[in-house]
Amino acid sequence: MRYTNRVCKPGERPYELCEALNILSVKIASSDVGFPISVYGTVIARNSIDKKCVYLFRRDRDHCQRINSEDQSLILTGPKRGLALIDDAYVEIDLKIKSQGEQDKELKVTYGVVKDAVEATFAIEVLQGYYYGEITAWTTSIQNTLVLHDSKVAGARAGDGNRAIQLSRPVVAVYVKEKLYVKIAAQTHGKIKHRTVVFIPKVNGEDKREVYVGATLMLVKVTWSIIDF
Repeated sequence: MRYTNRVCKPGERPYELCEALNILSVKIASSDVGFPISVYGTVIARNSIDKKCVYLFRRDRDHCQRINSEDQSLILTGPKRGLALIDDAYVEIDLKIKSQGEQDKELKVTYGVVKDAVEATFAIEVLQGYYYGEITAWTTSIQNTLVLHDSKVAGARAGDGNRAIQLSRPVVAVYVKEKLYVKIAAQTHGKIKHRTVVFIPKVNGEDKREVYVGATLMLVKVTWSIIDF
């Protein structure tokens, strides 16, 4: 969100947009010990901005994720900023299997390349009622859904007295000429209610939407910025 409120001064070079990456999933395609397995360690992305670590997955040995098959993705908790694709981008993987130590693993990283990308940073709150469910996002051309929040993983519901929803993946790169879709699925009284919100990307500023999902009133805020490079 570095350039959210930036205004070009007279004579200053205007902004430029670049390509960016959305990491869609990281899966363990095979392992020497089969499945299920419990994994821990790190998955890190680096790009040409500053070569710093941008964590996509980070768990210690006492907080493993159980993987039941090659179709199950790691629960990603990043990136927390847009990943610019100027030169090369790297994904560094250091995963271990609990009780097995170092074992050979084949991993599959799925990603989408976004041209003329802007950075969308989400903040979602419960204004009235309680929320338990899943929140996902996708764009016009890349329709693989990105999970922003899953209450089953978070282990808690948000509501009165705890309004902010903890997002595991708060940032999505979006082509500036496309649309960004956010789907909120809420579990209420044993039924699933759905609501989809559509945003038109901008190079800066923010957008807010108040929406009812069942009886729950929620605020969805998207803060826009160009991606630094």
